[in-house]
Amino acid sequence: MNSTTTGLATVRSALGRDPAPLLKTWALANYTDDVGVVSDRTLTHPSWNFRDIYGNTFGSYDASGTVFTSLGYPLRVTALTDGRIATASVRSASAAYYRFSVAAHHEALLSFASGSSAPAAALQFVAVRTR
Repeated sequence: MNSTTTGLATVRSALGRDPAPLLKTWALANYTDDVGVVSDRTLTHPSWNFRDIYGNTFGSYDASGTVFTSLGYPLRVTALTDGRIATASVRSASAAYYRFSVAAHHEALLSFASGSSAPAAALQFVAVRTR
């Protein structure tokens, strides 16, 4: 039977439920898998070591399309700097990854906006403590 849907509607039809929670967990697992920071197996890819597979099998690409196998896992993670604005374009069912650190006995304040407005209500922010 040919599908009359596309994109997430096709995934929703195949699963019989909303795929958004699964996609969120998958996006988190892409960052947390194989770095030794989580004990929740739902945040891992237990049968794959993507950091090894992508870096050594598929490689990473530079702007000219040249493959570099030594660059490692090609997940783009942006470092946040104190007092600086970081921007991202996040579409439905996608993710953006940021990393920052806070010195012992200090705290951090993260502010989120969409232009001069609050972010869309459907946008979710997830923090993973790595130390």
